Amino acid sequence: MANYTDAFRYETESVSVEPAEPLLDIARRAAKGDETAAMKLFDAMSGRLLRTATLILQDSHLAEDALQETLLAGIQYAHRFDGKAPFDAWLYRILVNKCRTLQRSPRWRRWLPLSDVASNPTLPHTGSAQREDHRIKAALTNLDLQDALRKLSIEDRTVLVLHYYEDRPIAEIASILDVRVGTVKSRLHRSRRRLAALLKGGSE
Repeated sequence: MANYTDAFRYETESVSVEPAEPLLDIARRAAKGDETAAMKLFDAMSGRLLRTATLILQDSHLAEDALQETLLAGIQYAHRFDGKAPFDAWLYRILVNKCRTLQRSPRWRRWLPLSDVASNPTLPHTGSAQREDHRIKAALTNLDLQDALRKLSIEDRTVLVLHYYEDRPIAEIASILDVRVGTVKSRLHRSRRRLAALLKGGSE
């Protein structure tokens, strides 16, 4: 496999560009040494993966590490992809695992304002339940509420980010996290309750 470490140096303001070619085909070409394909994969996924990693880790430098390691692993192990989930969901699974590993690193200390990497992803909803979902989703990028998000466990942050920020369906989140659908629902319920308590200035 070609060494793409230098190729995956990037600027945090980079924006993902959806390619016409399937991501899996691109990754497989990159694994054969096609540097153009490697950069296509980077262009397609780097923005989304970087923002997600930053929201989960709350650390800009570790998020960059998670992004690079994820894309490199996605290329190196593309031949192992089993097709049970979309290829980009498989990349998110790698990313989440990288974030878990890096979160245990002694370097996990820095704090980065989310405004540096996140645009406002909120969507209009109607109804009381949707309004609560909208409030939670807005909290993920509201500078006044970053501290509440940081106080959550990495498991709670991860499920909130994947569901509300990335708009991933529950079944797909279960695949990414390698847990049952019911487990995802339970985590979402728990994390919503904890975040709501923190936003009200209380604790459980």
